[in-house]
Amino acid sequence: MLAGSLITVLGTALIGFGVLDLRRGQVFPLVELETLDDPEAFNAPPTTETIAPERLEVGMLAREVRRIMHHTDAGSLDAPPPRDSPPSSVPGVCSEYAKVAQTFAAEDGHVLRTVWMSTHTVNEYWDPTRERWIVVDKSGNLKWFDEEGEPLGVTDLVLAEPETITAQPIIPPAEFDNDPDLADGLNLTVEDLTHFTDSEVWVVIEDERLFEFHRRNRSPTVVLRYLLFGEPVARGVQFTPDGMEPPAGSVIWRLRIYLLGLGMVWVVGIGLILGGIRRAGRLGHTAVDT
Repeated sequence: MLAGSLITVLGTALIGFGVLDLRRGQVFPLVELETLDDPEAFNAPPTTETIAPERLEVGMLAREVRRIMHHTDAGSLDAPPPRDSPPSSVPGVCSEYAKVAQTFAAEDGHVLRTVWMSTHTVNEYWDPTRERWIVVDKSGNLKWFDEEGEPLGVTDLVLAEPETITAQPIIPPAEFDNDPDLADGLNLTVEDLTHFTDSEVWVVIEDERLFEFHRRNRSPTVVLRYLLFGEPVARGVQFTPDGMEPPAGSVIWRLRIYLLGLGMVWVVGIGLILGGIRRAGRLGHTAVDT
């Protein structure tokens, strides 16, 4: 009986270790990602049929997104902290800024995509004039440029020499004092280029899973469907610079092995427990008979 209990505990520990190993192995473990090492492939034009011909007013979009995220004029949230407050005190997170911005821009025919990295999430905007993706970071309040003053995309920032890159705020900080809804503790500087260059992943997830991705990633039912039938939480593309090993790929078979081992251990453990109960019952009958 004791042996069965110990084996059952061991099985539980095994699956716990497996889940931790899974989380260490990949930032998006349940997402089916196409790995692209060619920047041109990662930066292919959007497939959207209708794209607004004029350029996006990035400053206007950034202001609207910050007002929505803070919405202090409705009185439902206190005014955001001063701009020198630590980022942890800021309402909302970078990925939520990016998702809201992408949705709002789409209403006017502009195409944005959300790019997840290891420590930060930004948008890229498809510029119909330049015909390229350009970084738009509403939470960090930055836009990036090369030596000629041309705006840059994520892969440009990853592959370029840092000394050739400059950054400018999207919203001038002077505006924060007059409009508290625009203030935010996460205002990055050019030194924060490391969010791009030191990242281990650069991932774009399909639009239709944009808002429900985090919820689905934590849903036991969705995860179980992935394990049993191989149905991913979402699909997307992942940029992997030439010479860099991509993070761990699909983990479905690793997880299935963990679950199979757990099932076997639980069966053995329960069998030993039931066997111990039966033996104890027989000993009890023997004692009564004597």
